[in-house]
Amino acid sequence: MVPIFLHEGKAILKFWKVSEEYPIEILGKIERNISGYKFFTPPDKYIKQLLVNYLNTRKDKSRKSKLKIDAEAILTFSEVKKLISI
Repeated sequence: MVPIFLHEGKAILKFWKVSEEYPIEILGKIERNISGYKFFTPPDKYIKQLLVNYLNTRKDKSRKSKLKIDAEAILTFSEVKKLISI
């Protein structure tokens, strides 16, 4: 979960101690259904950007296998290598 603050028509997302500004459209909900599980995500065009910003703030990212699995599902091999010590 990432705290979100609205300010002057923008969405400010707080990743650890770093704040990132996004268009308000990032708050749109896209319903997903995988293997019978329903959940909501931001629009597709923001998912990669959110993951990269989140990984950039994690100090323990190389020790968290779940983060690596998520990164490999969304990012290219070179992007994963750059963000997570393989």
